[in-house]
Amino acid sequence: MCHSGSFRPPSENDVRLAGTLVGTGAILAVGAATGTLPLAMLLVETTNLADGVPGGRGATVVTTEAAAVARGGIGPVLQGEAGVARSIAAAEARGETVLGREITMQTSGGRTKPDILVRDAQGNLKFIESKCGPGACLNTNQKYRFPELQQSGGIPRGKNAAAAGLTPGQPMGPTPVQVDYWPR
Repeated sequence: MCHSGSFRPPSENDVRLAGTLVGTGAILAVGAATGTLPLAMLLVETTNLADGVPGGRGATVVTTEAAAVARGGIGPVLQGEAGVARSIAAAEARGETVLGREITMQTSGGRTKPDILVRDAQGNLKFIESKCGPGACLNTNQKYRFPELQQSGGIPRGKNAAAAGLTPGQPMGPTPVQVDYWPR
């Protein structure tokens, strides 16, 4: 286990049957009728973050029951997206502005892609990596690259960096990396 803590269980109002991924706008494939998806893939749990985050804007988070059962496939992807949605809502509740997502950063040891880049109220940049689920941990690459970003900085690469207002190829100084851990 990578983290510990207590979490509020979803209320009756939090649990719904849904077919849309909030935040991405993607529609879940409906394949249960044809046997192409397990039925659990269609059951989702939504949590209104306005209940748990002071100043929250009612963002909705989506996770799947299937993610707890299956390794691989769509379940872990949906679980990860749910964690990112929670991190974005929490950052906005703290007054931070989301500048971009999945920005490739080159460090002295290699490349990494933190989930979110934000600017705080004082104008400082910060990366946020979101981990969702009781066993969610940083991968080996993240364990090495994130400290490098914090100590030495890195070089933004690609279109996501440009879309976030960074100049690809221009080094950035040391930048904090916050890791958010969320329940399923």
